[in-house]
Amino acid sequence: MNRPPDHTPLPGGYREMWRIAAPLILSMASYTIMQFCDRVFLSRYSSVAIQAALPAGILAHTLICFFQALTGYAGTFTAHYHGAKESAQCVRSTVQGLWLALASWPLILVLIPLGLWLITLSGHAPAVIEAERVYFLILMAGGIMVPLNSAIVSALAARKRPAMITTSEATPNPIQSLCALPLGAVFSAAADLASARPAM
Repeated sequence: MNRPPDHTPLPGGYREMWRIAAPLILSMASYTIMQFCDRVFLSRYSSVAIQAALPAGILAHTLICFFQALTGYAGTFTAHYHGAKESAQCVRSTVQGLWLALASWPLILVLIPLGLWLITLSGHAPAVIEAERVYFLILMAGGIMVPLNSAIVSALAARKRPAMITTSEATPNPIQSLCALPLGAVFSAAADLASARPAM
């Protein structure tokens, strides 16, 4: 296949792939940096909190990831209809992915007792288990956001809108990290004050 005279990327070529993939890579990188900053601030708050965050986070993700993958699959149908130039069907596939994400929330909440039971089997110290329970409950209560995000991102990627994904994900992550810095200092100072207070 000869290259077009205006040097536009060949369909399915490396340039087109990189144009779509690069913003997605930047989005994931910004999320990784946000997670790293969160862990740093959390470690300054208490060693128990940092010990509890990883296992509770992995457990919550394990219970949620099926719904994340399921709703993200809607992007496959959106991409199919986008390629076929059927815009109405693109919208229908995206909306069905969103409805599926909303329907998954009660199922995520039903899995909370299972997760709490698994935490008790971990054999961790009592203080760590208590922190794991709190962190796990917060993640599961907000678990609806994971399949919702998956449905929206897969639909945008299917319609070749990677810049919108980067803007919507990479922008809030640095803001969240910057907001966590003063909050981490406040919580750390409160913990130091509480530990320095003499027992009554």
